[in-house]
Amino acid sequence: MAANGEPAEPGAEFRPYPYILPVWQELDRRGILHSVVSQASGMAAQKALEEAGLWPLLIKPQFNAGSKARAVAATLEALNLLPQHAAFVDDDPFHRAEVAELVPGVLTIPAEEAAGLVHHPRLMVTSSLGPARRRMLQDEERREEARLAMGGDRRSFLLSCRMQLACRPAGPADGERAFELLKRAHRLNANPHPHSTTALPVRSALAEDRMWVGCLSDRFGDYGLVAVAVVIPGADEEVAFCRELAFSCRVKGRGVTEAFLYWLVNKHLPLELAIRICTQDEVNKPLRTTLRLLGFAGTEKSLQEEELRLRHPSRLTRPEWITILDEDC
Repeated sequence: MAANGEPAEPGAEFRPYPYILPVWQELDRRGILHSVVSQASGMAAQKALEEAGLWPLLIKPQFNAGSKARAVAATLEALNLLPQHAAFVDDDPFHRAEVAELVPGVLTIPAEEAAGLVHHPRLMVTSSLGPARRRMLQDEERREEARLAMGGDRRSFLLSCRMQLACRPAGPADGERAFELLKRAHRLNANPHPHSTTALPVRSALAEDRMWVGCLSDRFGDYGLVAVAVVIPGADEEVAFCRELAFSCRVKGRGVTEAFLYWLVNKHLPLELAIRICTQDEVNKPLRTTLRLLGFAGTEKSLQEEELRLRHPSRLTRPEWITILDEDC
């Protein structure tokens, strides 16, 4: 979301709107992220944002932007966010129209309405993570800097992160975040549908000790709860049926999916783990591809879903750079 004052002409001073700090602080409290896309020079803009107290609240700011629409699209892609989960605030109707045309789904708001953002219906949401959501993504920026500094050696970088994945049955304190992950995750969600109709079954799974979670940390900071599964007895007594499975997109490419499934599969041995996965669109193709690469295979149950089973659990291994902490009790 851009909420900055653009220079009216080349060389004009970059000035954030004076009323925007309390607005950003309130939205940050709700777990809503902020970024800036500006055509101003980086040094001048950063200085103005620091003086206004806004710089610590930012994620992936972009300056010297040619096309703001392309910059907005790149920011959403980097944050694994869908356009319908974003708002763009700007004082220039041209830039608002460009974003609306090239990044459909993004809510565009005139800058003169920015003071009322805290009351906008689209922004009347609260993440269970609150400000920690922004801090986690700032930690992620530090990880990326460290990865680039290692010259692209992925294995060495991942080993240097010293990741620990704490796996356990979900407790009462996990319920809100686990449900939020099942509702909002898309690419790494077995069933990326709105969960308003499945809220009761999911919450009952928590109460009946059928929900499992994974919480990740590394030397850069705490990711929080990044994996959730709901496992129930299958119709076949030799099968444990995973009806819900989701991972935070923040851990994509780190081996967390493999590590959590390694733990989950071994936790339910000698039962065979079967995973129900939605196939009606392409949004969760990354998870479906990962499951097949890990050895899960199955048959199509309908045009909308299929059931995947791991026929050879012993072939599923733990990534060497992740330490699994089994906190079952």
